[in-house]
Amino acid sequence: MSRLEDHCINETVQKILRNKKKALIIGIGGGGDVVSTLPISRRIESLGIKSILGGVAWQWAWSIDPKPGPRSLDDIKNYKKLSDTVALVTSSTVIPGCKSEYPEIIISKLFDKDVVLIDITKGVPGVVSGLREACRILHFDVLIGVDAGGDVLATGKEHGLRSPEADAIMLASMAKLEIPSLLCVVGLGLDGELTLEELKRNIAKCSKYGGYLGSCKLDSEDAQLYEKCLQSGVKSSVGQLILNALKGRFGRFPFPSDKIYNVKVSRSALRILFFDPKVVFNHLNEMSRKIASENDFEEINRIITLYGIKTMYNREKEFIAKIR
Repeated sequence: MSRLEDHCINETVQKILRNKKKALIIGIGGGGDVVSTLPISRRIESLGIKSILGGVAWQWAWSIDPKPGPRSLDDIKNYKKLSDTVALVTSSTVIPGCKSEYPEIIISKLFDKDVVLIDITKGVPGVVSGLREACRILHFDVLIGVDAGGDVLATGKEHGLRSPEADAIMLASMAKLEIPSLLCVVGLGLDGELTLEELKRNIAKCSKYGGYLGSCKLDSEDAQLYEKCLQSGVKSSVGQLILNALKGRFGRFPFPSDKIYNVKVSRSALRILFFDPKVVFNHLNEMSRKIASENDFEEINRIITLYGIKTMYNREKEFIAKIR
């Protein structure tokens, strides 16, 4: 494969995208995952497919949003409602009480793009019905979920898991939607939740069931996108580490938003990996299957804690209680 081809979407993924006209590309993990929709959008639009970006309405309590857990649309002001759980942000969209703007709002202004926010407080049924309506209104014919780091590839048994809730909800939602879909992982291992060994083992399991669809390489234009976002005030810990990798800075680094642990930045972080979300849901992410029918976030959190995981939501509540 030539160096040029290595930066492009492979033929397997192109077949899935063939004859598609408009994609919704969502950062599925909360935090700054929306930043990693930009490299995907670049490649999708090079195939002649229009795209709208999006992210989950959940920013971490210690960096942006002092309210623990995901936000409902009721918490958000000045947006265009597409459904009960999907909103288009505008130049005047605000989320009261935040220390800084949500990355989705900054990116909408920075790139003059339509960007959506997804409300996951109503669980998988709420997200599925909301996305169906949004896809109908805006004529999406393909959905792409993007996870920065790769914890969507967890089974639930990995000891390092810290924030699987949003990924589990969005993965189950993608698996239940009728619209064709792709799952992308960018910055493999850079969230510090699964080790590279665990990720490789889980990717091998996906491959066994035909769920791993190949990869392509991030490039200098992607580095410029990440740098532009970070310099404009977007907070994305994994995005910062991806930029480190793109600049050739490999090794162990403190995780930017939670410096109590280090993350290994390797050349694996330079690739965009593509998966069939239905295979990841059916054969890998057990947590996602367990919460797939739940319509209440509190219950979803309770179920995930039964795996022995101290969830992001619980850690946020603990953090806020300490500083009050």
